[in-house]
Amino acid sequence: MGSHVDIIRNEPLAGLGHRLAQVTLNDGPNLRVEIETPVGTDEDKMWLYLCSRVAVDPKQDPNAFLHALPDAIDSTYVIATSVHDDSECPYVHEEDTGPLR
Repeated sequence: MGSHVDIIRNEPLAGLGHRLAQVTLNDGPNLRVEIETPVGTDEDKMWLYLCSRVAVDPKQDPNAFLHALPDAIDSTYVIATSVHDDSECPYVHEEDTGPLR
């Protein structure tokens, strides 16, 4: 199974999070952003958002980019989870919400 980082829209007062995107490493050296929820955010906008906050170039070092996301995307309303295995993901389906972990 693969590892990934989830980009989560945080609802701090409710203690819930909704997955906006999932960042994974392809079989090749490129990262892929998959938009999991129909919230009007497209892949290009998500890439711009992520790349504007991470100092690592995803084309030069995809693995370092993936591992830098949790520290770089950590605000009140949008967070990145730590890198975790697909089998351990609390956000399995796009409609899933859950307590932030």
